[in-house]
Amino acid sequence: MLQKGILPTTVTFNTLIHMFGNNGLLDEVASLMQRMEKDKCSPDTRTYNILISVHAKHNDIDLAARYLTKMKEASLEPDAVSYRTLLYAFSIRHMVAEAEKLISEMAERGMEIDEFAQSSLTRMYIESGMLEKSWSWFQRFHLGGNMTSECYSANTDAFGERGKKFQQACCLFDSMEEHGLIPDRCGYNSLVQMLATADLPQKATFYLRKMQEVGLVIDCVPYCAVISGYAKLGQMDMAVGLYKEMIGHGIKPMSLFMVS
Repeated sequence: MLQKGILPTTVTFNTLIHMFGNNGLLDEVASLMQRMEKDKCSPDTRTYNILISVHAKHNDIDLAARYLTKMKEASLEPDAVSYRTLLYAFSIRHMVAEAEKLISEMAERGMEIDEFAQSSLTRMYIESGMLEKSWSWFQRFHLGGNMTSECYSANTDAFGERGKKFQQACCLFDSMEEHGLIPDRCGYNSLVQMLATADLPQKATFYLRKMQEVGLVIDCVPYCAVISGYAKLGQMDMAVGLYKEMIGHGIKPMSLFMVS
């Protein structure tokens, strides 16, 4: 292209930066940025978004954040992609202060936080030991009514497995139907097994039966988890009763479970 006297455009540079960056060739990315400056080819919002994504992907979060600042200094308006990419990167690294600063900026600009960032934020607070804050943030997203069943399931798992907040996990799982969402098999399985292993087999039985009612039980795995939960607590009558219930539904136990 250069040999023919054709100068590359911003679109050309963006394509090359994206290609080299995704393949970990960060020296080439830096060289392309220098070449853009030399050719007086101004980066656009997409250029900076690519740079933020590339450096976050390769764990240089400080440089990724600096590119958001550089974008503003260049009088370019960061878009939803700019903020969401960096917010996700901060969240999974438990960078609470940085994430909250971005959230404030997004709110000032009237930008919504998507479901992936919502789930990441909730997990960030839980894994940082900030359980009450995680719950208040979840309620904020939940009241907006724009969460998917996958996001509910992810948050249920976060509150239960990671935060040991089983009542809250059940509460938000129950609230899905209020927003016109139907829990899937994965969501039910996760909740049932979580409760069973947390010495809450009676609560697990409640959700197991709901799962059975809607036709989502396809094997003995959730039943075995709850039966084992009762057995662990010495509640053998409950374990035997649930085993008979499973057989009554035509679900065959695993051979390993029968032997044990």
